[in-house]
Amino acid sequence: MWMRTELKKKARTLLKQNYWKAVSVCFIIAMLTTAYPVSTTFISLQNISVTGEPDAAFALDIPNSEIVLQTVSRVFEGVTLPGISGRVVSAAGQITIDMFSNHISLFFNILRSVNAFLSEGIGAGLILAAAGLLLAFLYQIFINNLLLIGEKRFFMESHSYNKTMISKIFFLFKLRCLCRPAWIMFCRTLWNLTIVGGIIKHYEYSMIPFILAENPQISRRDAFFLSKQLTSHNKWKLFLLDLSFAGWVLLSVFTLGLLEFLFVNPYITACRSELYLFLRRNYVLSRSPR
Repeated sequence: MWMRTELKKKARTLLKQNYWKAVSVCFIIAMLTTAYPVSTTFISLQNISVTGEPDAAFALDIPNSEIVLQTVSRVFEGVTLPGISGRVVSAAGQITIDMFSNHISLFFNILRSVNAFLSEGIGAGLILAAAGLLLAFLYQIFINNLLLIGEKRFFMESHSYNKTMISKIFFLFKLRCLCRPAWIMFCRTLWNLTIVGGIIKHYEYSMIPFILAENPQISRRDAFFLSKQLTSHNKWKLFLLDLSFAGWVLLSVFTLGLLEFLFVNPYITACRSELYLFLRRNYVLSRSPR
């Protein structure tokens, strides 16, 4: 309890000193990555019509919830889904699926490919689906993940240096250090494809982006090892910290993501950055001869 209170206090102090920079950084990250699903879900839903059929089976403007519905309908053709008519999906169900599936968008791009194959077979639709899947994969690995590391770098530097520039989120591109961090983040992402990984390994490897933000040249083995050490005996505390933000996330939903843009995203990210610095300091002290 004390640790959470102290971390949040430090995060609020950081935001007071760099509020607009922090908001700008999180806004850019929300627009360019899948890190903040609540922020982007309502923006994407505004551009989606609930009537009519899509022009292509791989239409990129179709929400994830609709892709799930279409794929299930084609796999189980002839089976009536109760309560669903055409492209009209329950608003609550659609928002829930879209909101909490953005971070695994690559999986839904695979579903789009399957959907294109089931509807059109091998043809232009499948080629378009495969090309889109490849581009989505490359973007996830070399843009999305590296920008997330840059975001952590900005907040960590802001802890000690108030004049940290927003452009710090692109520091890996400026250093031309892309392949190793991209590979390590990809290996971390693979754990999200497993049930155990989504629950336990998520917290065990949650410090990897911060470790890479400090040392982009670190090896994959060392990055995973250090993250395990930092989160050892702390996973439950990390879970409780995330749980303490549930009220803010709920308020963000009711404000259609506006509150998340203006406060929640910077606040949560600042707290996690302060947490990393706290765990790192304790780990260094625990290994000190004194």
